[in-house]
Amino acid sequence: MIRVTTAIVLDVVVGNIISPDHDPAATEVMMSNGLTSVFLDVLLLSGSDLARTDAEVATIVSLAERDQSIVGLGIVGFDVSELGWASDRFAEHKEFLLRIVDTSMAGHRWDVLDYEPTPDRLLSCLAEFRELLERFPISACPQGPFTAPWSTVGLRSDRAKCLRHAVYLHKLNDDDARCCQLCNR
Repeated sequence: MIRVTTAIVLDVVVGNIISPDHDPAATEVMMSNGLTSVFLDVLLLSGSDLARTDAEVATIVSLAERDQSIVGLGIVGFDVSELGWASDRFAEHKEFLLRIVDTSMAGHRWDVLDYEPTPDRLLSCLAEFRELLERFPISACPQGPFTAPWSTVGLRSDRAKCLRHAVYLHKLNDDDARCCQLCNR
């Protein structure tokens, strides 16, 4: 009698990936769906406080639009080139994105969350994300006819924020009560 045993070992169950398509040597940020939600929540808290220009607000809204409760689980990953980069404001935008990550890593406004984030894996993912942003070169900025208008795509004319969480609302629902990623948990 021959006995066959098959074992499958999975170290990481990945729900979403933040990719650096411009840099094959860079490592992707891989997160479960739950960790992705926490990751986006803390970025939204920091980014909503730091955003000043239309392009910065639009970048934060684009993160808010990755609301898994509306668009679905496992499909909100993105490439770092999708974060509103433009060559004419490259240095300022990179600094803005790095400040968001640094502020998030410092625990900025985590106290308004309905849960307590577990820092170990979250901080690791934020650090990996920060590295991708630091490595992003101006040469990888999106080119073409859709780059200039991008700075206001998703930007609501009222720049509405959630009254409870003070994060920018997305436009994925007609009801503002369903347009806050943090409320939708």
